[in-house]
Amino acid sequence: VLSHLDRILDRLVDSKVHDVEEVKRSSGLKEEQALEALRFMAEFHFIMLDEVSGSVAAVLPIRKLLK
Repeated sequence: VLSHLDRILDRLVDSKVHDVEEVKRSSGLKEEQALEALRFMAEFHFIMLDEVSGSVAAVLPIRKLLK
């Protein structure tokens, strides 16, 4: 599971806003599992997730930590 979370964060570390569908596909998880992972990371403020617009981005402290 952690390797999947790593893949998601690796995709988001570039400071850009990404499409949720793109991130879910690149995670290696099934669609519902990927969405659960994104929600988990948003709950603990690793990422900003907007399910309405379908966008996701890493928050600044996480980007600094991963660079």
